[in-house]
This record gives sequence, C-alpha cells and structure tokens, in this order.
Amino acid sequence: VYGSRLDIKVLDESFVLFVKGENSVPPMVESISYYDNYTAGSIIPLSYGGSMIFESTEKGCFEFEFSTAPTASVIMADFLQNLEIRVTSGDMRVKLLRAENRSSPGKNIIRVYCSITAGTKSSVLSFIVDGDFSDSLGNKLGEDFVMRINSL
Repeated sequence: VYGSRLDIKVLDESFVLFVKGENSVPPMVESISYYDNYTAGSIIPLSYGGSMIFESTEKGCFEFEFSTAPTASVIMADFLQNLEIRVTSGDMRVKLLRAENRSSPGKNIIRVYCSITAGTKSSVLSFIVDGDFSDSLGNKLGEDFVMRINSL
C-alpha cells in the first residue's frame, strides 16, 4: 500500500522500506459533475455540501473523474461494485441505468447514467466510493470517499 513502511530482517541485517513509487499512488476521486441531459445539457460541477435543484429526467448523468498512478487505469466493474448513490433524506429518487468508461490517455472518466425523479421535499444525495475500490495495479482508495449534495 502506498505510504506503508516495511521492516525486513534478513539474517542479522535489518532493512526499512517505504512504499512511495509512482505506480503505487492510490486512485482518487478528483471531481463529480452532473449533466441534466447528457445529449445536450451543460455540465454542472458538484461540490461537497453544495446545493442544487434536480429536476426529473430520464437523461441524467453523473461523471466521475479520477487520478491514478501514471500506468494505472480505472476498472469500471470494480468502480461500480464499490459505488453507492443514495438519497439519505427527502423523497428524490435516483435509479442507475448504465455506465460508460469515457477515459482517454491521462484522464480516467466514468459516466453513470441515471433516471432522476425530483422530490417535493429537500433531499440529501450522497455519493460513496468504498475504500476497497482499486485501480488496474491493485492500488486501493484506502478510505471511503463521500460527497453529499443538497437537493432543493
């Protein structure tokens, strides 16, 4: 694991190794953006604790951008297995429809397409990526990533 310390003893010699190689850098969620209509809508960057109005749509899309080690990439199946999108209060509903890997060299992007039913009460929408999420080199996120958005 990146940043870990290994104490090794061989015969009468002791060695200390620190794991800090560029290929052991853990993946990170850099940003989450929202499209209210992925076919023609504009991108809306989301921020922790921010507020926005979600309208009902069958063409909603959340775009997750990641940073990884230089030779690593995001494995969509592992990401989806470790992703939870939930409404923790209120009556808004989000239904995951499908996902698409939109990565290109140097950019790791996964789009999660959803249908959204706007609620009549203020809601809290939470995005959780489990700390067990790992990249193609096996580097793990380490700690849960959590972002909460207030839906007005």
